[in-house]
Amino acid sequence: RQKGKRIGVIMPYSDLLTGIGEWFCQLWAESLGKGRDLRGRRALGAQCPVRALGITDQHSQLQLYMEGPDDKVVDFIRVERFSKPAPIPRLYEGDEAVEYLGGHELSELFLAEERATETALAKKGRMNSTIVMDSITPQAVGQLLFLFEIQTVFAAGLYRVNPFDQPGVEKGKRLTYGMMGRPGYRKEKEEVLALQRKKKERFVL
Repeated sequence: RQKGKRIGVIMPYSDLLTGIGEWFCQLWAESLGKGRDLRGRRALGAQCPVRALGITDQHSQLQLYMEGPDDKVVDFIRVERFSKPAPIPRLYEGDEAVEYLGGHELSELFLAEERATETALAKKGRMNSTIVMDSITPQAVGQLLFLFEIQTVFAAGLYRVNPFDQPGVEKGKRLTYGMMGRPGYRKEKEEVLALQRKKKERFVL
């Protein structure tokens, strides 16, 4: 926060870890996104988590991370060994743009892409870190989940917030109960309907 890094990007370089990125965003947001600290004062405000996927999002989000506002920390997850070989065939001989890829493994390309992106951000002065996994196994994934859980609790201590409650989602739940007719929530239903009546429909598509 002191360095102005208000956005945290988690970027695994494996489709198998897509769910990890989504899970981390949920964990970080619900645990640290609190309005009040443990003393009841206004909380400092945690980083907003963003999920990216290498190498796919190099062609969508990376432009922003490289040349947009310098308010992000990018955390890469690199996988050193893939479970199945995926050789790139030797095709398009004579085409210098793609011929050199033939004979390499797809895992080599992923590693090269990750290291290149990491280096490019570092050369630009953009803050980033890398978690290295030897391979994707149940044990390794479990260790990664545990690491993120400990990281989140540690961050909660720095932000001085309770990471184990979700007061910000309770209001929406109560309003939903009212709209669905749950006994005891008629007031919440009226609250939703009153707001809907105030909305102005200016555009009809």
